[in-house]
Amino acid sequence: MNIVINDPGDVNMGSTRIFVHYLSDYFKSLGIKVVVNDWVNYDLYDIAIFGKSVSLKYLKEAKNSNRHLVFGIIHPSDRRRSHINRIKVSDFAIVGSVEERDYYMNIISNVFQFPQIEEINRQPKRHTQKNTILLGYHGNKMHLDSMSDDLSNAIDRIGREFDIELKCVYNFKQLGKWRSQLNN
Repeated sequence: MNIVINDPGDVNMGSTRIFVHYLSDYFKSLGIKVVVNDWVNYDLYDIAIFGKSVSLKYLKEAKNSNRHLVFGIIHPSDRRRSHINRIKVSDFAIVGSVEERDYYMNIISNVFQFPQIEEINRQPKRHTQKNTILLGYHGNKMHLDSMSDDLSNAIDRIGREFDIELKCVYNFKQLGKWRSQLNN
């Protein structure tokens, strides 16, 4: 079996790093031949996996170049009609959680889960007693910008009873500092 994974995304983005590079490493560990970012030679592959930003037009062109090609989309989105159309023309989707799998099975029947967890070299944490409760967020700034009222209200309620600090981890250099709408 030969697989190509094509994604023009930035490797500094978690979804690209995990769903492209870690996934290709995982397939290689199983003895499967994988190539990343071969945008031309679809006749050499049995399966093509595309990143979420690849256009519907390009997906159709890839399929037309090899009628036997089975192709899927990584980390799909349904935010726009064009995103849903990309999912619908795909043979499968790869998502990062059980919840996403269950959700996208309403749009496409073949949904596979590849955990969106990075392998990191962790050091044991030495805990110290503190009065402040640290809440952590790791993800994308745009998700902070679109935080639901329910979540921000819950954080505000906790902040009225306890001393809290919200620590956000994302690409500050590229995306800039998040301006909190929280009351605490």
